[in-house]
Amino acid sequence: MAETHYDQNDLNTVKRYKHRAAYDRKTIFEIARAAPVLHCAFVSDDGLPQCIPMVGAVEEVKDGEAFVYLHGSSVSRFIKGNGEDAPMCITATLVDGFILSLTPYSHDVQYRTAIIHGRVFPFDESYDKDVEAAKMNALRLITNSAICDDRWENSRVPPTKTEMTATGILRIRIDTASAKCNAATPSDNATDMANEDLKKRVWTGVLPLKTVAGQPEPSEYNLLEGSSIPAHVRDFQQTWEKRMQAAVGAVPNQPTGATGFGPIRYDFPDERAQALTSESDPTPVIRDQWDPPQTPLSLSSSYISHHFLYYHPPAPLFAIAMSETHFEKNSLNKFGRHPERGTFDKAKVFSIFRAATVVHASFVSPDGLPQCIPMVGAIEEKPDGEVFVYFHGSSAGRFSKMNEPGNPMCITATVVDGLVMAVTSFNHSAQYRTAILHGTVYPFDESYDDDIEAEKLHALALMTDGATCETRWDNTRLPPTSAELTATGVVRVRIEGAAAKINAPQQPGVDKIDDNPETLNKVWTGVIPLRTVAMPPVPSDRNTIEMPEHIKNFAANFEKRVYGGAAPVNQAA
Repeated sequence: MAETHYDQNDLNTVKRYKHRAAYDRKTIFEIARAAPVLHCAFVSDDGLPQCIPMVGAVEEVKDGEAFVYLHGSSVSRFIKGNGEDAPMCITATLVDGFILSLTPYSHDVQYRTAIIHGRVFPFDESYDKDVEAAKMNALRLITNSAICDDRWENSRVPPTKTEMTATGILRIRIDTASAKCNAATPSDNATDMANEDLKKRVWTGVLPLKTVAGQPEPSEYNLLEGSSIPAHVRDFQQTWEKRMQAAVGAVPNQPTGATGFGPIRYDFPDERAQALTSESDPTPVIRDQWDPPQTPLSLSSSYISHHFLYYHPPAPLFAIAMSETHFEKNSLNKFGRHPERGTFDKAKVFSIFRAATVVHASFVSPDGLPQCIPMVGAIEEKPDGEVFVYFHGSSAGRFSKMNEPGNPMCITATVVDGLVMAVTSFNHSAQYRTAILHGTVYPFDESYDDDIEAEKLHALALMTDGATCETRWDNTRLPPTSAELTATGVVRVRIEGAAAKINAPQQPGVDKIDDNPETLNKVWTGVIPLRTVAMPPVPSDRNTIEMPEHIKNFAANFEKRVYGGAAPVNQAA
């Protein structure tokens, strides 16, 4: 491993769209630090893939090593189940927009993603001069990375002995890593480009997305107001804006041009920013006090893997037991920590899955290592009660080659709604919604499907509309050509267990030790809301038609999709 770059190997080499890859540490670590949450894949004791959303931090140390730090309850399954040398795959993803082309086959996602492979590296005197100081440094980095710089220093520190005993810290030594950034504009084949009737019928362009921070909302017991509000809180919106620009333009060797790849910029007009809080604007109001930063939006994006598998029906890992409205509890989906936040309600699981701009699919490679890939997908419940998740992508992709019939998969969808600042970092948290689904790859087969090709097309339509906007499939060039269908595979995952976890505290927790004026006069406490906003559509330079209804309505439908049915409910702290 060079000092500034990771050497390419079997684990980190990008094989599809190589021009989108980056192996330099700067790009990889910038993306990992910018993502509000990291998806951490590991292998359970029974050999099954698991994927948990976590907050974490990345650090480079003087001897050239690089680590990812994660924390949780010292008695949790995640901490206790990942001992020394346990392999882990950690994925960070930022989604910047949806790319709409003439045909669904050429639709894409703008994104930035980093995938890190490593192993648990314990805190030990053989490496650490001061083990307790090393752990304290890890917690400081996690707090400042997850929230903002200086938050640790502006909370009640150091943690008490009780807090340190209750907190488990995992240190992952990074073995290798890579990033993939896609900043594409719409691209179509020559035949479609020569079809003038098609170009007059199908709108092409980019539907940009931007995650913004709202105004800090002080807690009921916060005592710092006005000039007493610390800089890291007062300036949080600007700091977040800079954070979201991580690794923009990190892959300079992408071809440019009207039908090629390259970063594009969209200026957020002043009148649009004002309209976001106007009742006359069709875009749903975010919050009256919100004022998204009026700076240019860089649209850079990351490759989202798509996959196809054709297998004979495998036997399920578990006998599927679910009611009409709920998933039944089993060893895969039961809650260990904070069961009060959990639900097995199908409607909530489905709505969180659909609210996430991408989901993370985890599986175990043939050599026994965990993998975690960001993907777009769709979820569906059939009339017979079966629940399926669909993915699509290259039929020759590495993903399909790694999976055998009946390959188990863990699929995780996460939406982060806010950051919760408490008196002590021990009580810091996030407002989030996450759904974790377990299943096995289930092929399209005549034993289940009356019409295999029709079912595949149905799955592709669900993914196109679910990933971008309603009725998009019907507003493109259809049907796909034989060549497109041959090059595209569809993976169907039969869901055998699922659950969701929702944390939406409106107030940070405060312990008795901190509930006193001396402490509360020193620490700002409250919530900083986060929200993903659909920005104005950007037509491609070859688009020739007026904006159709499904594009005009995208912002409203996206708002409903992410913050409608899956909206968190108020909970006690």
